[in-house]
Amino acid sequence: MNKLINNLFEIDQAIRQNPKFPMELIEKADNYCTEVLKELVRLNGVITIDKSDELTAKRFVILVQHSRDLEFAQGICNQLQNEDINNVPKTILPLLIDKLLVKAGKEQRFGTIVSTKYDENSQPYAQPKPIEDEQNVNKRRAQYGLEPIEDYLQKTIEAFKKFSREMNPSK
Repeated sequence: MNKLINNLFEIDQAIRQNPKFPMELIEKADNYCTEVLKELVRLNGVITIDKSDELTAKRFVILVQHSRDLEFAQGICNQLQNEDINNVPKTILPLLIDKLLVKAGKEQRFGTIVSTKYDENSQPYAQPKPIEDEQNVNKRRAQYGLEPIEDYLQKTIEAFKKFSREMNPSK
């Protein structure tokens, strides 16, 4: 099971990190991974740290996050939220929770879904999608071992700058 999840993850990341691959290929890979994950969950239940290891459990959640089957992803998310917090990859779970909330048209809880844009002075900035109870977002983030949102947004900007340089080396 661990080897299969880790192999799926490696393929998932290799496809996503290659800008030459069309979105259709990414969608096909996501759909294939989802079908394999459904079978793994049917055979083993939701993949947690005690059933695998922390790295594999993290990769499992990332693969679920990439699933186009939102009903499947929501079911896994619900199961993971019912687990002991120490048995789930707690720094990755907020990404799945926020993705599903935003996809459902709701406010996110942890501020992990952001838009990165340029301002009128051509400086990049990161703007989180709407956050519920925004004044307490850092308390929720801390419960899951996440850095304060201000630090997260700064890291997002730096990653955006790096990606922009790689995509446009002449600039």
